[in-house]
Amino acid sequence: MPALFRADHIGSFLRPAALLEARRSASPDQLRLLEDQHIQRVLAKQKELGFEAATDGEFRRRNFMSDFTDAVEGFDLSGAVGRTWQAGQTTGATVSDVTGIVRSKLRQVRPLTGHELPFLKAHSPLPIKMTLPSATQFPAISFKSGVTDKIYKDHSALLWDIVEIMKRTSASYLPMA
Repeated sequence: MPALFRADHIGSFLRPAALLEARRSASPDQLRLLEDQHIQRVLAKQKELGFEAATDGEFRRRNFMSDFTDAVEGFDLSGAVGRTWQAGQTTGATVSDVTGIVRSKLRQVRPLTGHELPFLKAHSPLPIKMTLPSATQFPAISFKSGVTDKIYKDHSALLWDIVEIMKRTSASYLPMA
């Protein structure tokens, strides 16, 4: 009998408390080791559950958008907005801070997922899945009147620069014909 339901995951898993704490207080080397351990754990769990593709849970990211804001110059990362997540009967917990008002022309300075992909390629028992944040989220979060409009005339102009960066990144991951 065919399955009645099908599910997919976007990419993020809730970051374990130890990993959130390490992000605040551990050295970069200690943080990297802890990230490695947790990523290997979620990779094994996805295989055990029968997933057809695996993600690293985005455990190397500060938040779901930080692969972009960390790889692209032009964002002012001060002044965070806390994001909470609620599951089941538990109360909401702050899981990340989203930052990044655009204060200068955007310019990509490194690959968006360059800090995530090598480990995932080397350790995933399944085909891998990388998630990029939606380009449309940035104008809503990162455009500030009186600041961003000095660089980009409107939300749409900012969006199209972001789309171009994401298109170049996506094209770099496509297999060669």
